[in-house]
Amino acid sequence: MMRSLKLSFMVIAIFSLWILKQPCARADQKASFIKIFKQQECTKCHSLNVYKMGVVPVEDEDEDEDMDEEDTIEAPDLSELSDKVLKSELKPADYIRKFLKKELKRDGKKHKHIFKGSEQEFKILISHLLEISKKTKASGKSYKNPPAPKKK
Repeated sequence: MMRSLKLSFMVIAIFSLWILKQPCARADQKASFIKIFKQQECTKCHSLNVYKMGVVPVEDEDEDEDMDEEDTIEAPDLSELSDKVLKSELKPADYIRKFLKKELKRDGKKHKHIFKGSEQEFKILISHLLEISKKTKASGKSYKNPPAPKKK
């Protein structure tokens, strides 16, 4: 009886510690994602309105050697991924991976810059983009960029 009580207590203690660590793990993932998003200069073109992160244009003397201005698309807010990504024949993670590696065209155009981070950074970026998109869609909020003002 005493042995099963001790075992039960240990199981509860371990489970409790695991539960307490979960929000911290999510916060760490968010912080890692934001760091990667900024290091890879995604903020030069993309906003993440869900995190109140706007586009931060940067003067860049060294343009991406793989960049082809006339073969690129306008950069959307990434708080909610489009149906082109989510309902593609490819899995969403594979679609994002191929697009950021310039192995896939969207609307006949390639991504402006090739992803140059590590494989681990790539996995964090992709998984977090998918997670925030899923949460955004579930919340019913729209973080899409407002249309540009009309010229007079």
